[in-house]
Amino acid sequence: MKTSNGGANWNNVNVGVNNHWNDVNFISSDTGWMVGGLNLLRTEDGGQTWNNIYLNSFDKIIFLDNNIGWGITQGVFFNTSIFRTTDGGYNWDVKLSSAGTAYRDIYFINEAKGWTVGENGLILKTTDDGKSWEDQSVSIGYDVLFDVKFTGSEVGWTIGQNGKIFKTTNGGVSFIEDKITDQTPTVFSLGQNYPNPFNPSTSINYSIPTSSFVTLKVYDILGNEVATLVDQIQAAGNFTISFDASNLSNGVYLYSIKADNFSDVKKMIFMK
Repeated sequence: MKTSNGGANWNNVNVGVNNHWNDVNFISSDTGWMVGGLNLLRTEDGGQTWNNIYLNSFDKIIFLDNNIGWGITQGVFFNTSIFRTTDGGYNWDVKLSSAGTAYRDIYFINEAKGWTVGENGLILKTTDDGKSWEDQSVSIGYDVLFDVKFTGSEVGWTIGQNGKIFKTTNGGVSFIEDKITDQTPTVFSLGQNYPNPFNPSTSINYSIPTSSFVTLKVYDILGNEVATLVDQIQAAGNFTISFDASNLSNGVYLYSIKADNFSDVKKMIFMK
């Protein structure tokens, strides 16, 4: 369906193919793509006419311009592949394929940098147009992440099962879990990370009773800063943030919070 007045009214669009459609992506009011079944359709006149340009079972797509695009296909037994096109969707190359791993969504902010999310809290990032991928998974057990969006190179969100909403302000180095709660904390607090010792990721809880500028950083035992997990204004509430130490050495680390006049430091142990 299509709207031309901000969603006040919607009109049916006849695409010529009867499918269960999975995703749609427009880069302008005229040019867009739609996927479902084994069909990838493209329109260049705002949806008045559609051309079936590729046969594949894409579940998600995103295009950056008339030529560069990415797609995810779901295979048998959750085997999935990530594809890239450089000619508007007429030809595709596999950039990532994993047996037993299900990617659920993909998002790129430019030709080189993007993220994909999926089963078991999976978050992968690429900065070289899919040639290599960095694991940025958060500690949420076996929850599935269904969608990911970024507003720039640093700020993004991913959503999943059980009401989970995660936000990052550092390009995916860490994700903060946003929770809806009826109870506002009455005091500032910093919890002990869990698990502790950990390998390679752990969760840190903290509470702020009033809107505050919060800084949460990790240091090595010599006092050298190794990660900034939070550096922003946050509303009052209880928060959980994941810290991944995959790129660090074994040892004792310190994490420090500052919010208004409150500060606190705690120790954690990373053991591979």
